[in-house]
Amino acid sequence: MTYKTLDPEWVTRSPERAANSRCRCTTIPGTLRDMTTRILLASALSCGALLGGLSSPAKANLITNGTFQTTPSLGAGQWTEFTSIQGWTDTLGAIEIDGSGVVMSSLYNGEPQSLEVDSNSFDTVSQAVTGLTVGAYYQLSWGYGDRAGSGPQQLNVSFGGNPVASDHGTGSGQWTTNSFIVQATGTSEVLSFAAVDTSGIGGNPSVGNEIADVSLSAIPEPASMALLGAGLAGLSLIRRRACGRPQVG
Repeated sequence: MTYKTLDPEWVTRSPERAANSRCRCTTIPGTLRDMTTRILLASALSCGALLGGLSSPAKANLITNGTFQTTPSLGAGQWTEFTSIQGWTDTLGAIEIDGSGVVMSSLYNGEPQSLEVDSNSFDTVSQAVTGLTVGAYYQLSWGYGDRAGSGPQQLNVSFGGNPVASDHGTGSGQWTTNSFIVQATGTSEVLSFAAVDTSGIGGNPSVGNEIADVSLSAIPEPASMALLGAGLAGLSLIRRRACGRPQVG
């Protein structure tokens, strides 16, 4: 690209002609053009670095005891039923926490403990999540453990009374990752995991529907995108000032 600028001496000699014509121009030397390009590139890289820093903050987990490890730590092969655990409640008063190797042959995300929603019967486990912003969006995720030998059943997940997903158990013995975007309609919302028998013959209520590493984190607002837009607009203005000179055509 050739950059043009006005010849100051010619403008001084004939100001009226300069104002009413397309103007005689001179080419900017290559060294100056290269310098302008370097400035534009450095500015763009600085904007990108700033945007990257703003758009990837540490995401705080708003779920209390989402890894089920604030109960007494269990060793490999151990499991215990609790009438209550920190952050969570259930409808039947018996929450089973399983250590590694009890229910699943592998760990989910490296977490050694998980919760079996139907420890003795098809139960519902829930938590009231506080500190939310009305209208804000959040990323909800958890691991679903389809315990071997569990038979036909499913886990219905809801947030704020609205259905999010249903995990279907077939006894595969595998973990499944779930990740969804949910919106808060209040400053506090109830997250629920409800075990449901889908066998039609009573199922196996004491085996299956394992959950692990439950997480709810805020999705950053698009302020960083607005900043990037402002930065790009500034770069565009610089470019117009450097390039948008009258040319002889």
